[in-house]
Amino acid sequence: MEKKIHFLFPIPIMKTRFPEPFTKEQLELVHSTPIGKSVGNRSSVSRRILDEPGFEEIKKFAQESLDAWVNDILCPRDKDSVKLGITQSWLNYTSPGGFHHSHFHPNSVVSGVIYIQADNELD
Repeated sequence: MEKKIHFLFPIPIMKTRFPEPFTKEQLELVHSTPIGKSVGNRSSVSRRILDEPGFEEIKKFAQESLDAWVNDILCPRDKDSVKLGITQSWLNYTSPGGFHHSHFHPNSVVSGVIYIQADNELD
């Protein structure tokens, strides 16, 4: 897994890429997921989207990325002594002119984002 770690202020940020382009089936699943309104954008109704059928490969990648973050950033003496899990996951849809509202993630050691479809200019 190729990855870069950026130490921004005192908070490290790890950036990696999904190993393969998303398949047509994965993209169709994302675009067919029930969505509701949110503040400034739209969001999936499910708050455990990675536990939904069809998202297994994306969840596996997310967990592998989380495990790499633990090993490379937290650097536990015994790599098997610290295991973090994904407790929530959802999809956000933000159209031009929309925005992602200010929020926080209580009880989270780390938060992550997987961009499934984004503006290539902002890579």
